[in-house]
Amino acid sequence: MGIVGHMDRDSMPADLSEALKLATKESHALAENSEFMRNFQKGQVTRDQFTLLLDSLYFIYTALEEEIERNKDHPAFAPLYFPSELHRKEALEQDLEYFHGPGWRNRIECPKATGKYVSRIQHVGQREPELLVAHAYIRYLGDLSGGQVLKKVAQKALQLPSTGEGVAFFTFDGVTNATKFKQLYRSRMNTLEVNRETMEKILDEANRAFQLNVGVFAELQQLEAQNQKQGVSMPADLSEALKLATKDSHELAENSEFMRNFQKGQLTRDQFKLLLDSLYFIYTALEEEIERNKDHPAFAPLYFPSELHRKEALEQDLEYFHGPGWRNRIECPKATGKYVSRIQHVGQREPELLVAHAYIRYLGDLSGGQVLKKVAQKALQLPSTGEGVAFFTFDGVTNATKFKQLYRSRMNTLEVNRETMEKILDEANRAFQLNVGVFAELQQLEAQNQKQGVSMPADLSEALKLATKDSHELAENSEFMRNFQKGQVTRDQFKLLLDSLYFIYTALEEEIERNKDHPAFAPLYFPSELHRKEALEQDLEYFHGPGWRNRIECPKATGKYVSRIQHVGQREPELLVAHAYIRYLGDLSGGQVLKKVAQKALQLPSTGEGVAFFTFDRVTNATKFKQLYRSRMNTLEVNGVTMEKILDEANRAFQLNVGVFAELQQLEAQNRKQGVSMPTDLSEALKLATKDSHELAENSEFMRNFQKGQVTRDQFKLLLDSLYFIYTALEEEIERNKDHPAFAPLYFPSELHRKEALEQDLEYFHGPGWRNRIECPKATGKYVSRIQHVGQRDPELLVAHAYIRYLGDLSGGQVLKKVAQKALQLPSTGEGVAFFTFNRVTNATKFKQLYRSRMNTLEVNRETMEKILDEANRAFQLNVGLFGELQALSSGPECNGAVHGNSTETRKRTFAQGQAIPTGTNQHLPKQPQDSLTSSPSLRFALLLGLAALAIGWYLYLL
Repeated sequence: MGIVGHMDRDSMPADLSEALKLATKESHALAENSEFMRNFQKGQVTRDQFTLLLDSLYFIYTALEEEIERNKDHPAFAPLYFPSELHRKEALEQDLEYFHGPGWRNRIECPKATGKYVSRIQHVGQREPELLVAHAYIRYLGDLSGGQVLKKVAQKALQLPSTGEGVAFFTFDGVTNATKFKQLYRSRMNTLEVNRETMEKILDEANRAFQLNVGVFAELQQLEAQNQKQGVSMPADLSEALKLATKDSHELAENSEFMRNFQKGQLTRDQFKLLLDSLYFIYTALEEEIERNKDHPAFAPLYFPSELHRKEALEQDLEYFHGPGWRNRIECPKATGKYVSRIQHVGQREPELLVAHAYIRYLGDLSGGQVLKKVAQKALQLPSTGEGVAFFTFDGVTNATKFKQLYRSRMNTLEVNRETMEKILDEANRAFQLNVGVFAELQQLEAQNQKQGVSMPADLSEALKLATKDSHELAENSEFMRNFQKGQVTRDQFKLLLDSLYFIYTALEEEIERNKDHPAFAPLYFPSELHRKEALEQDLEYFHGPGWRNRIECPKATGKYVSRIQHVGQREPELLVAHAYIRYLGDLSGGQVLKKVAQKALQLPSTGEGVAFFTFDRVTNATKFKQLYRSRMNTLEVNGVTMEKILDEANRAFQLNVGVFAELQQLEAQNRKQGVSMPTDLSEALKLATKDSHELAENSEFMRNFQKGQVTRDQFKLLLDSLYFIYTALEEEIERNKDHPAFAPLYFPSELHRKEALEQDLEYFHGPGWRNRIECPKATGKYVSRIQHVGQRDPELLVAHAYIRYLGDLSGGQVLKKVAQKALQLPSTGEGVAFFTFNRVTNATKFKQLYRSRMNTLEVNRETMEKILDEANRAFQLNVGLFGELQALSSGPECNGAVHGNSTETRKRTFAQGQAIPTGTNQHLPKQPQDSLTSSPSLRFALLLGLAALAIGWYLYLL
């Protein structure tokens, strides 16, 4: 029943009048906040609107009072029969004659929503008379309560006579004291003999009556809007016409229950996820149709993919909330599907109307984006760095106000005749209506999801498992834990983890000792089997040495976790079970796996030193012990409220864990920067200082694809394009500095330079006009700019870039050459892979030895050496930055049903943003139009595979 979503059955008032008041609170607010009623209350009501309202009320009250007459002696209604005090039909007939004249019966019609309301009243009166009280309650007590106020508003707004003509409906002559009469009416209601099942039906019927009222108000607003269109001069500017024509629809969407709750911060994580799911399907469809029509004269001036398109941002948000496998977890709700279908119809059959959908979505998102972003971040406690709210962030728009002005001015350049403009206005209103349908469905879906929580498992252990499922997945999919599970963990990272765990378990086990006899925890007191503090002390001594207590610090996120555990233990001990459950059962479940991962990755002794934390000596059978622990949990006496608090606390514990993992990842990155004692030889210092950066590139997922030969011809071409820009810049700066003492010994143009070889490869793949076909991506442009800056302002650092590029290419050249030749079926004579062929280097090993020895002759002081090492790491970071950009480019969605990926736009945006490269002396670097590359999805992956190839080269060099 509908009431379940709003009221706990156990807390339902015994009095029908009070139950109705509570159960219809939200529906009442929705009706009062409808655009029609808000305007009325503010006196913004025209004579035509008021007449339309009276017309509808006449049909409603005629039906209601006929059914009341039919059931005046029915025991479920008889006590509420007050015809002389309450009935409104006669009063409405007076008002209708006043406004329409004597022949008013021939002038009024029953609108569709009003007819639906009438039919429901008739059904109830004739088939379920016990529910008639709901309609009488909604109508008469509502009219009595607000009657005098609305009467005065109407008299003032419409300049009606003070003697009461035209507002007889609001005048209850038979009621001398409205307050006392309402008390009498409610007391009579409470005498009705209704069982629990009937009461629930009455409450549901009352909410249904409010919904029917809202439908009537919305229809009246629409009818008035249609009437206003007649005779109103339409603005010549499309942007202004759209703003005016959609004003009412806009307000209706803003005032939907879902959006009002959102704006007030009354938003759950599940609701926000449902919203993002729907928006993904909507924007996927919209941006596909925009791509289809980007050159159509009815849309082309409004094509701003890099500034506006939202699909990529939504993909980031969906991965944040649902995890990496989000595509398999989302569904397209019915109302969203209807919206999607309409967008697709417009894009494919009526493209001149696409402007309406773009206007509604993008300018709406731009206008309210920052406000809703802050609301969501606060309500859902999202990171301030923007994770989870990328949808609301428009990085390509530096000034929203100016951009909206530009967008509107572009709209006004569209050549549309009056008929097309009217169609666009209608389509915009239709878009708003579709939005309102989506919001209503989201509200309903959330209510359904909440109902599932009512049937909470009786067992605390099972309830915890279900309630923390999403949080558990979020923690498991954190970067730190994913790396750990794959064995990508360093000794320093593992030490930092142990440090944090020591502080967490020290706090947890102190609070467990404090509460070991508390009835809310005593059955779970297993110190010898579970407690981890002593084991952690052994591990810390193994890694840090005997004085370990003086060497460890408590990071900020860990401190926050510790504080929460202490608060719970000292003030809310009934919640301590949540923290014990998360920690101990988690450690028991994954302990043996992580123990083996750490032993292998860190080459620890098989005898267990360094991994005591994961070893539970007193637990001989983990499965049976966990069963015992859960059964003990289920003996705890917790009521419904306490159980919900425990479930919330368990999710909070997972969130605190995620914060710890994120901080550990960050601390490890900071520690890497500090380095070790520096060798005197520059070549050796560079090798050591870039070890971690090299590992970061080496462990990227795209390397594996290239090694397997999973590279296409288009991918390889895109790789060569990017390398051309990089090597053109590098070799220009080498030429500029070939006599500089900080580089001269390393000047080997005939042996190493790659630009000419790349030109051969580019001509082979693209043909003679290749210079007009290539583009420079954003991250490549950033790399190029850094090389130019170094060559022109810090030439002593140029050695770092030469070291990263040439020795990497030399080391991996032959391997990569063979992979490319085989995968692309290239000629064995070397065409297409000249880049990997160093004809003037007869022995790569000896040449690298010569190069390193020359590097070691450079006279660099300690300060300069540190700068060179930093620059080499910066060069690696620039490449890793490319990996991140290319990973985003390669992760576009696969086609799924009617809604397909829009990765072409992603690529175009990236290339467009990276196009403007400071060229210095290289004036000939191509700057081509944005659309010169094909839209093949394979191209998106190309550059990342190519850079993976370079990573292989670095890897082989550093071995």
